Amino acid sequence: MEKTEKIPVNELPPTARPTGLEDVTRAVRGLLRTSRDLGESTVDVAERELAMAIQVSAQIRDSTLSEKALERARTEGVTARLRQDAHQAVDIAADLGSILYTSGLDFLERFADERRPPLPSDKG
Repeated sequence: MEKTEKIPVNELPPTARPTGLEDVTRAVRGLLRTSRDLGESTVDVAERELAMAIQVSAQIRDSTLSEKALERARTEGVTARLRQDAHQAVDIAADLGSILYTSGLDFLERFADERRPPLPSDKG
């Protein structure tokens, strides 16, 4: 087995000297990857639970209210317009939320996965 000789830090060229920031950056990147995965899993579970709650609510509504009353409430008067406005507002909020979510994930992925050159050392 061949022994490798460690070069003292002060004999390394300035650009090859560890600054300690690489270790911190590496740890932050690992934390971001783990947090990203945990966040995606949490959002996935929340979406499934919301879908289930909506499905149960629709079943309760359909079993307790008449089709005729629902149709009338959905198509007549101010409540129909409010319903349409509410749908549009929710759609806009969902678009903004989706953009923020995907942009945030893209930023974290670029930060966590981008390879950077070693940081220069200020010590001479």
